[in-house]
Amino acid sequence: MFSQEAKSSLWRSVPVFFKGIVPTAIGYCSQGTLKFGFYELFKYYLGATGRGGAMSVFIFLLSSCLAELLADLALAPWEAVKVKIQTNKQMPTVLGAVLQLMWAEEGIQAFYKGLVPLWGRQVPMTMMKFASFEKIVVTLHYLARHRKASNVKNLIITVLAGIFSGVLCTIVSHPGDVLVSRLNQKVVEPQTNLETDRGLLGVIRAIGWRGLWKGLSARIVMICCITASQWFIYDTFKIAVGLSTTGKAKN
Repeated sequence: MFSQEAKSSLWRSVPVFFKGIVPTAIGYCSQGTLKFGFYELFKYYLGATGRGGAMSVFIFLLSSCLAELLADLALAPWEAVKVKIQTNKQMPTVLGAVLQLMWAEEGIQAFYKGLVPLWGRQVPMTMMKFASFEKIVVTLHYLARHRKASNVKNLIITVLAGIFSGVLCTIVSHPGDVLVSRLNQKVVEPQTNLETDRGLLGVIRAIGWRGLWKGLSARIVMICCITASQWFIYDTFKIAVGLSTTGKAKN
């Protein structure tokens, strides 16, 4: 189906897909752990249990917002490292060397200059992810109307709700994702042929409205897989410790 040359080219490009995987794994594992933990704490102390209607949605939104603001403090440095590795060919491949170089160039600013745009991407995304999931999963359980369903069936509903919420949160967060990536890149100015940093407004003017939505379809696929996996792991853990899956009414 593919020529030998095409197969060879495809094989050589495989490592590109895994470039920056170490900081990505560290960052999102740290962020995910903090996010889900803080969300449950805030949801509990704000009294989401037993509430319905608009008040429950408000608590879900507020809890997820606060949780993401805190969790992104752990994600921001690793997101900056990942983007540097992926976009700068001169960067070393050893993680420790990348950290030292970034610190030497800009200090702490190198790791947190993308924090505000990161919040702009992650906070709306998480608010949509958690609030929509909470409502979608309850709706799916109601529509299924199964009696004492097995944990497998409950987890299938969890995955489906994760996919639906993944689509919604991707659409909400995609412009922020584009801005975070662009802000961590250096741009070569044609007049001087020198590398320079552009601020948030400069990036927006440079890429335009359409540029903010570039790559949306591919990201929907990625985020749906990630979101469904996160909720699957989370609800599997809840089952393991004897709790009901999210949105499942107690029998």
